[in-house]
Amino acid sequence: MIEDATFYLTLDEVDDLFDNYSVVDTLESGAQGFVFKVKKEEEELFLKIYKPGMTIRAEREVEKLKELDSPYFVDLIDSGSIQIRDKNYYYAVTDFISGENLKNVIKVRQLKDFEMKKLIVSMCKAIDQLWEHDILHRDIKPANIMKTEEDFILIDLGIAKHHDLSTITKTGMVVGTPVYMSPEQLTARKNLTIKSDLFSLGIVLYEAYTGQHPYGFNYTVIGRINPKPIKSAKLNFDNKIANVINYLLKTRPIDRPFSGKEVIEYLMEGDNSAV
Repeated sequence: MIEDATFYLTLDEVDDLFDNYSVVDTLESGAQGFVFKVKKEEEELFLKIYKPGMTIRAEREVEKLKELDSPYFVDLIDSGSIQIRDKNYYYAVTDFISGENLKNVIKVRQLKDFEMKKLIVSMCKAIDQLWEHDILHRDIKPANIMKTEEDFILIDLGIAKHHDLSTITKTGMVVGTPVYMSPEQLTARKNLTIKSDLFSLGIVLYEAYTGQHPYGFNYTVIGRINPKPIKSAKLNFDNKIANVINYLLKTRPIDRPFSGKEVIEYLMEGDNSAV
């Protein structure tokens, strides 16, 4: 059973809602909704049921997934509305990712150099692909990255925003996870660019590489002080990886890379191991 203050779902109840999916396990419950592992014949999939009041956000996430055809995002299989106890709920079914959440990985250990290069390349490509569709993710953090045997996958487009569309939040409202936000996102600046997502990636990379948050998990100092130098946070480090992280964490957007491609080209110059 999953409980949420005034609402809960049992596995049997969810199983009865769908004729073509059988529920295997409960995976997660959070602010957005409930995630289940389901099967369609022999294929394993993710089923996400969004909580009441999340329909607009859910529909936006689904629309963005429809636009993206990339190995760095989950594939959308199915979506729609279902009725549970006289209320409408939105759901989405995506392919199943066999891997581990990056948040859980870095709780246990720091990523090795070859893993860092894969993380940098895959996330830079994902951010670039979003930007090609005029989309900002706005919540890049370890919990929204899955580590598979081959690569890393960016998940949860729930608060992503089309750059040319109005937001569903109020003007001046800060949306996202503050300790992974860029200085301009923290101040609710309008017209954020790809450089904001790249800054957030820099925080993730720093934490994955050193085991420490560059600002000590204190969002109030982001943009006000420089991050702790990598050389003082990690004994042995790769200069290129450190330079990439430092470049992404520049306080002023104008001082950061213009694209993920720029980062990848620097990282891979004379080195094919990051492919």
